[in-house]
Amino acid sequence: MNRTLRDEGIRAFRPGTLADARAVFQHVQHQYKYERPNQALSGGNRPPRVAHPDLSPRPAIPDVVDPNAWLERFAGVGITRRVQRDTSISIGDERSSATKELVGQEVLVTIAVATRERVIPHDQREVKRVPLTGLAPDQPLPFDARVAALMTAARDDRTAPGRSRQLVVPL
Repeated sequence: MNRTLRDEGIRAFRPGTLADARAVFQHVQHQYKYERPNQALSGGNRPPRVAHPDLSPRPAIPDVVDPNAWLERFAGVGITRRVQRDTSISIGDERSSATKELVGQEVLVTIAVATRERVIPHDQREVKRVPLTGLAPDQPLPFDARVAALMTAARDDRTAPGRSRQLVVPL
């Protein structure tokens, strides 16, 4: 949609005011949804709203959100990592250390949701627990405040020198 808006809307019509830009956007959006064929397999080369006229409504935006609710989805989920020579394990931008005995071996790192820790087990025993970093305060936030915090974090991550442009959910 963004490329279509740019190429078939902004560059074609060159709106001079905000009102003109909104009118161009509405025109391109209508054309994109109701007139322009879409090559998705589910659409059969028909415009999206012609192929799927009765889409269910989106859920309402909540008033407040729990910024750490994602932790529950990772309960019992593990991620395999190889322990490096310096005993470190990398998950996203986070580094944890294991023990010298595990160097070169793979471990299955899990999350202990209740204690907010990464658990590093090996041979059916727990080797180490590492506190999760970067979690939000344990209180629900207004939706707008959470979105603003995510936008700031994404902007900071994108502009930091030598940083990846991929936003990673900490594990």
